[in-house]
Amino acid sequence: MNATTSRRHYLTLLTHLPSQVLTPKVLTADERLRTKQLMLESQLIDVREVVVKKDAQFTALCQKHRHALPLRETDWGRECEPSAEVVGCVPLHVHDTKLAELEAGDRLLAALRIAVHTLRERYPDIANSRRSLAHFPFREFYVDDRGVRHEFTYLTAIDEKRVFRVETLDTETSRLVVKFSRQYSEAAHRAAHALGLAPALHAVNKVYDWYMIVMEDMPTGYTTMWDLKRESSSAAMSLEGAQDTIKTKLAELHRGGFVHGDVHDLNVLVRDKSTATIGPDVLLVDWDWAGVKAEARYPRNVNQEIARPKGATSGDSITEEHDMWMAGRLIQRV
Repeated sequence: MNATTSRRHYLTLLTHLPSQVLTPKVLTADERLRTKQLMLESQLIDVREVVVKKDAQFTALCQKHRHALPLRETDWGRECEPSAEVVGCVPLHVHDTKLAELEAGDRLLAALRIAVHTLRERYPDIANSRRSLAHFPFREFYVDDRGVRHEFTYLTAIDEKRVFRVETLDTETSRLVVKFSRQYSEAAHRAAHALGLAPALHAVNKVYDWYMIVMEDMPTGYTTMWDLKRESSSAAMSLEGAQDTIKTKLAELHRGGFVHGDVHDLNVLVRDKSTATIGPDVLLVDWDWAGVKAEARYPRNVNQEIARPKGATSGDSITEEHDMWMAGRLIQRV
């Protein structure tokens, strides 16, 4: 009886012994540890057998199709499940007295460093593509409505949120704003832009579970109403005039079948009188919660530090009355 068979035989006996035999026996700490070790070793053997079997299937399929190109993608997907060997593991939970495990991690990292240099020497023709810095997202392009891909580079983050100012790498360089959100109403944003209430929208791309929103970089010539309530001398119009404009445009948006849901002073931009930019006097941004009337709802964890009307809580419907209530409080100084 080999080691594998003996371990499985031991586990089988342990599993099928009557409860009255096992119950009186109190296992020592060493016995419990040994039992757990045997169970884990048995599971590992089973996993290895599966990997070997799959590896054999993969090798057989590759040999089968070696002279039968092109290989159909469906054949690979149905008959072949590639397996990958685990190169190594760096134990992050290990205690600083476990020198053997720490040294194993050091050797793995050193080997990876050597491997990277070796790969660069082996494949010198592979371009070293530009990558983002760690504090920027990995996505460095967007696809517009015509299916054209546009590369860009990140310049800076805006207010430590998932909003970034970027510069395109097209023939004509331009600056845009890229925002990442878990939800977004493209239809409401486009409807608001048609009314002169929102910046132009270049694209909305799905990036895994996120929406990447690419829009015109309007805030460079605008100031938030929150800032203007403290110093309004730079605005092209009065706070009262900006508030009336928001109310009028919101009413038009409501007639078009959409609601916004987050009309507060930080989301209202007023054009500076000193800017040469030709654009709307007032803009409303942040269309994450917006949507179709009777369908749009407030998300989880609504910020209750901002004054909101009754019923504007997580999971509740966003209504026209909520938008107009918040618009009516825009110029109040708290």
